[in-house]
Amino acid sequence: MKPDQGHLPGDAKCPYCSGGADGYTTTEPAGKPRTGDITLCVYCGNIGVYEVKEDKVIVRKPTSEELGIFFTEIPDLQRKVNVIKKFITEQKMKNN
Repeated sequence: MKPDQGHLPGDAKCPYCSGGADGYTTTEPAGKPRTGDITLCVYCGNIGVYEVKEDKVIVRKPTSEELGIFFTEIPDLQRKVNVIKKFITEQKMKNN
């Protein structure tokens, strides 16, 4: 199964760092983010939740309830988030 990737309509921003969140890669062919899907910010590594409204996509902070569900239902999510955040921090340090 080949992942799909592309750009989202609107100018979605990370709710934590305001980094651009207008691109996506999915694990489903020809799939686009749907409301409730999660994303990881490539600038800060935090988890966001997609909200799709007509021709606009926004990324919002997850509720604590949603985070509990994500960490329960997605194996190793916390470890993966930590690895991504560590990589981002190392890259920022290397580039300064």
